[in-house]
Amino acid sequence: MDQQRFLLNMGLLLLALACYASQAKAADAITNPAQGKKLYETHCFSCHDSKIHTRPETIIHSFSALKKRVQFCQNNSQLNWSAAQINDVVAHLNDTFYKFKTK
Repeated sequence: MDQQRFLLNMGLLLLALACYASQAKAADAITNPAQGKKLYETHCFSCHDSKIHTRPETIIHSFSALKKRVQFCQNNSQLNWSAAQINDVVAHLNDTFYKFKTK
């Protein structure tokens, strides 16, 4: 009986993890670039203007690098953005400046 209970608990745990991973991917896929633009214009211009995204010596060479940089900047600015807000800003910057393929 203990082995059956263990297997049942493990199965439920795996199901819960699969659901969580699925929801996390869905949250990443849904973005609002217009909201990202508002966040960017409200918070990011205090450190730099948009010319930083068009400079020849860019440090951003991929979509993942763009996302990591937005995460880095919001951490340094102590903005405490949610994952959705970070994704919105990334979507805005990518749509406006970088044009990286996301899939």
